[in-house]
Amino acid sequence: RIKDSLRKQSNPPSAHTFAAMADIPRRGTCRIFLPSSLLCLLHISSVLSLSYVRAPLRNCPRSSLRPLRSSPAETDTAPPGSDAAPPPFFADDASASTRYPSAGPINTEPDLLAYSTAYRTPRDEISADNLECSGGTSLPVDLAGTYYVSVPAMFSSGSIPPPKGSGGMRPKTQPVADGADPARTASHPYDADGLLLGLTLNPPPEPELDDDGAPTGVPPETPPAAVLRARYVKTNAYQVERKKGLRGYNAMDAGRRSPRADQGNDHPLPLFRHSLQYGLNKKRAHRGHGRPLYWSGRLLVPWEGGLPYKVDPLALSTVGKSVLGGVMGPDQPLGGEYAVCAREQRIVMYSNRIGEGKASRTECEILEFDKDFVCDGTRRRTVAFDGPALISDVAIAGEYVVMVVPDAQISDGIKYALGERDPAKVLSVGVGGTLYLFPRGPDPLTSAVPEPEGVEIKRPDPLISVPLEPDGLGTEADLQFVNAHRDGDVVEIDLVRSSGEIPSSKSLPWPWATDLGQYRSISTRRSLWRYTVNLRRRSVERREYAGADGGRGPHVSGAVVNPTRSGMKHDRVYAAAGSTGEDVSPPQGIVAYDCASGTVAGRWYPGADEFCGEPSYATAVGRDGDDGAAGGDGGYLLSIMYSGRTRESSLLVFRASDVSAGPVATVPLGIAVPHGGRGLHVPGASWGATEIERRVKLAEKMEKKGDRWNEVKSDFSGLGLRLDDFEEVFGTML
Repeated sequence: RIKDSLRKQSNPPSAHTFAAMADIPRRGTCRIFLPSSLLCLLHISSVLSLSYVRAPLRNCPRSSLRPLRSSPAETDTAPPGSDAAPPPFFADDASASTRYPSAGPINTEPDLLAYSTAYRTPRDEISADNLECSGGTSLPVDLAGTYYVSVPAMFSSGSIPPPKGSGGMRPKTQPVADGADPARTASHPYDADGLLLGLTLNPPPEPELDDDGAPTGVPPETPPAAVLRARYVKTNAYQVERKKGLRGYNAMDAGRRSPRADQGNDHPLPLFRHSLQYGLNKKRAHRGHGRPLYWSGRLLVPWEGGLPYKVDPLALSTVGKSVLGGVMGPDQPLGGEYAVCAREQRIVMYSNRIGEGKASRTECEILEFDKDFVCDGTRRRTVAFDGPALISDVAIAGEYVVMVVPDAQISDGIKYALGERDPAKVLSVGVGGTLYLFPRGPDPLTSAVPEPEGVEIKRPDPLISVPLEPDGLGTEADLQFVNAHRDGDVVEIDLVRSSGEIPSSKSLPWPWATDLGQYRSISTRRSLWRYTVNLRRRSVERREYAGADGGRGPHVSGAVVNPTRSGMKHDRVYAAAGSTGEDVSPPQGIVAYDCASGTVAGRWYPGADEFCGEPSYATAVGRDGDDGAAGGDGGYLLSIMYSGRTRESSLLVFRASDVSAGPVATVPLGIAVPHGGRGLHVPGASWGATEIERRVKLAEKMEKKGDRWNEVKSDFSGLGLRLDDFEEVFGTML
């Protein structure tokens, strides 16, 4: 009754009104502490036992709803001393889901309280769950394959103890609720361990036909609409912190918590992703939530600054670090992004190493692999840059590899020389930069270091560099390439660009933002841009895509194109966008841009308490994605939407040619997927539920034995190979 009376007040109590108010989803205990400002202090020494009667979902207070598979002990506890703690309950009259049509209003303020509830650690992994569509929908008959999504998810280190029977692994401390122990809580969502989801999609079967082509009338066996797996990527850092029950890789914490007025600690993706100490070490940990890569039948999880981890495509069990068939050294860092040339079926990756000492030189190795994941010497080159090069992405445009290096310098050479590698303490990043186009082909060394005066350096291939002067509209740091293509003397690049400025330098702890003002204080504005490079004139024109009303485009987070057009001219770009127009707000809806007009061609937004993640394009079965549909894209868009009301997530399926019509199918996942996921749809990765279950059982049996490849060193000193790399090295010869 006290709780209900306070909820009805015209001015609801703030987060500090209660020291704690526990959820009561079942019979248990609840301690209530009243405000100290009351005229009469009421001391409750006994614990009130409250019986809870399960009610329909629409009548449940939000405080009683929590992610499925979460630990019963988990509460909405915030770090001690935090002024960003979420209120202990939500209003019962919160807005219901509302669908906004293409021409409808979008300037609707999102529910940040609902948004913040997604930052909860999933406490259980999912071996294989059969899922069905909801709301009378069904998957399109030409949609199949597997949708992989990697997302930062473990916000409190050691939240999942080792499985029973795994010898030698006994955690020193038990799991705690998110935010209960600041020493174990991630300072930024990017620093959380990654959860990998796999959704194998099964379209409805076609009716059985007899020899004459007529229906037999016998209903075909209907498989589940989707088979879900969700497992953490078992990196070395994950295993060490799991065993100790502590957060051991915290070299970035001081920089994360220091006030900054730039994009160094931007949300959801920071510019400073890792320590400058290259390789995976005590300062730089692989967190296992890079964009998944599926190439030549192998599933990899890259991460900025370390070797990728190889994962079983069916069971999602972690195999171990991969040296890409012996191409990479055991300590060589690899970039977290990659670019694909769909026409040639080739992929480009990069390895960036900032020099030691005074960091006067950065070496970046560009690696190009064929469709069999083979990289020969003619497709491997080293690029040298003057000073620290913060390369965040790569693209392919015809015969060129595209990179942008922002203006940066070591701000404190003494600290750097003494071993300080926290970029927040030793790096100074400007707003300008340089755009480089490196020729693809047999060129062993292409240098971007200025030639010494009076010395002529002969270059076998034309290196094109274009200065990107400050324009007052954004920064050239942390550009996220969407796609690029070449047409004669012109190269067009679509990318997501940041404003580079944060209104407030205040640093917030978990869950980082519970109202719109807080979110805007830690996030820069990002929007879709097109860079048009004139190769002959060595010039570039930068233009921001417009919104549906002709004004500035919406704030976006993550953008994709039809993958069959990767490296070629594309007609549309799809992105997750905020609901407040050009103002900063969390990604919530899905927008489609028309590249010819440079404006928003379609948009769909859910309710104020629902948030869509980055979309992924899914090619329709039997189509190449260019079948004459509107925009040239006849496939589908996949996005995972989190609902703050139910605290669960769902898979949404859109027709790429008509985003404004809304999802054509919805698949409830039964779990809460945190924000920040990055996905990839693999059309040919189709397996039956039985085959997946068998592989999962085998993987779980191996995991309990505790003999994981990523826990023991199985390197061959002469070859630098691991046992699991034999398939990569010799697979094409066997």
